Amino acid sequence: MRDVICLVGCGFLGSHLTDQLDKLMYSQELGACFRLRLIDYDTWDERNPANQFVTLSEAIKRAPKVETLAARVEAYGLTCEPREEKLEASNAASLLEDAFLIIDAVDHVPTRQLLWGISRGTNTPCIHLGISKRGTGQVTWSCKTFDDFPYTPQAVGGRKMINDDKVKEPPCEMFKYMYAGLRTVEAGLKSISLFFG
Repeated sequence: MRDVICLVGCGFLGSHLTDQLDKLMYSQELGACFRLRLIDYDTWDERNPANQFVTLSEAIKRAPKVETLAARVEAYGLTCEPREEKLEASNAASLLEDAFLIIDAVDHVPTRQLLWGISRGTNTPCIHLGISKRGTGQVTWSCKTFDDFPYTPQAVGGRKMINDDKVKEPPCEMFKYMYAGLRTVEAGLKSISLFFG
């Protein structure tokens, strides 16, 4: 039974989206039909309160992001399954099991491509949210019958993608993306609410 909304990536976009998605699920009584599964392997750190949905007191505890956010979701009386794992090809089937909707909020192009491929292969709708270092946000969809995902292997074939995963920006630099990120989350949430009718 496909009754799970899987949110992959609980960092900048994913943490703020979780904060709004639980409100949407509560207000539209989607919790009666769907569970929310949060998937992320990372823990909070002192830099995260600059642009993620976490307080400094929560961040310095270095708790898993999925655990902190799951507690907030459950405070709305919703069922939430935190999965502290990195999504990879080897575990994607089990992490995305029973997915009705996949929400891609990761900042790693190969993982986004993996989610795109799974969406197309299983005909599970996937909404992709992303923000660039230039501060531009993007919301796209993919499934078997519709696809406007811009980072397909064919689209980026031969191009070297910038790997800046290891670059640690100071909090004052990270904050500059906040408003573009929040607008991207707002657009994504609106798109998800339209998806559910």
